[in-house]
Amino acid sequence: MPTHCRAASRPALRPVLWLGLALALAGPAAAADAAPELLAWRLVPGRELRYRFTSDQLSHQQLEGRQFTTRQLHSLVWTMRVQELEAPEGPAIVRLRYDAVKVELDLMSTGRLRWDSTDPEDLKRQKDPTIRPYAALVGGELGFAMRPDGSVLEGSLVGLAAIRERVLQELGDGPFARHTLGVALSDAAVRSELERAFRVLPPEPAAPGASWRHRVVRPVPVLGGLAFDQDFRLAAFEQGPAGRLARIELVSAIAPAPGALPPPEPTPQDAFLQALAVEFQGGGGQGEVLFSLDAGCLLRSTLRSRMKLASRIGEPVASADGPGATRVATEVEQTITVELLP
Repeated sequence: MPTHCRAASRPALRPVLWLGLALALAGPAAAADAAPELLAWRLVPGRELRYRFTSDQLSHQQLEGRQFTTRQLHSLVWTMRVQELEAPEGPAIVRLRYDAVKVELDLMSTGRLRWDSTDPEDLKRQKDPTIRPYAALVGGELGFAMRPDGSVLEGSLVGLAAIRERVLQELGDGPFARHTLGVALSDAAVRSELERAFRVLPPEPAAPGASWRHRVVRPVPVLGGLAFDQDFRLAAFEQGPAGRLARIELVSAIAPAPGALPPPEPTPQDAFLQALAVEFQGGGGQGEVLFSLDAGCLLRSTLRSRMKLASRIGEPVASADGPGATRVATEVEQTITVELLP
């Protein structure tokens, strides 16, 4: 992992998380009694940064007395280029490109799938029906306005609709898959992922021991949405091999946010979606952030979280028309990592 930020030497979903299966250094030399400092992204026009965003998720499910474990790994390589500043200390217009996509799936519904857009052999399979939605992401570009604290202005995303349309065209007609993928690539969902990745800094100058909170709300199919209350604590300023950095601790509490996503309209084709009910039963996580004070950019962040869900498919009680509902208990373990690339 790079220990400093620099301009990239070259330019730089299906990040869809199925519901129930899915909902991504320097040696310490801490300074004592450090004075407060302003932590901020250095958003200079022309600057490029490349990041790898990885979500690795295990879902442990209990279904009709049997236990299953499924895995979903989605890894995206982004190149971010600062195009212009709206004001000297204000938001910057950032262009983001999906340079690479890697997926590793072991699911009950689709079986095992591996694909990496950087592997020449895998590229020969990019026209396969199961691969096309992922391949459609590669090369996609979107723009947004980002503040020096890493927050993304609401309503500022441009270009995402074209990416979403291209991916959905490759997906086929399955209503449940189209709904979940459409939500995962919605403006609100992508903005929430960008903020979870990059909005890690305090709103004012801070010294070690300072704490602050950011809330991010992410739309989630069927549940409506989840709110991530992220409590940060500045653990230390440290001197590393490539300069000064801030080490930040993170604790995340997860709670339902029902209003984040309206329920889908019933159609004759989406009987499964309409029969599915999911209850969120708690969750939380913790992690760490390393931010370069000298270069003004994220070096690495890691968040490990757990969530519990209870799902019901079908009618709640047996009737003359059917045996009643199928119930599934799910515990999700997810690790999200964002790391600077050379």
